[in-house]
Amino acid sequence: MRDGGVSVGVEEQARGPAAVTVGSDVCVWNPSLESWTVGFSVAEVLPDGFRLRRRSDGHVFDHVFAPELVQAERRRGQAPGFVGTDHDRRADRQRW
Repeated sequence: MRDGGVSVGVEEQARGPAAVTVGSDVCVWNPSLESWTVGFSVAEVLPDGFRLRRRSDGHVFDHVFAPELVQAERRRGQAPGFVGTDHDRRADRQRW
């Protein structure tokens, strides 16, 4: 299914607005790159979408992002068959 230029499948719909609350780390669809961009959190939940905060500097955007352009950020796990770790750098940030 296409919705606002974004391919939205059953899995993405399940991770949609119901899974996102104030303070949730989220990804935002970037139409220029045609990919999801990380580094944001929800500053405010509105009836027509979300107001987002950029985690790097705390800036809150005036723009309201439509629900289909925002999804909960998922941490990547270790891919099966690959030796090593997938280090979550957010844990490092808490120690500073």
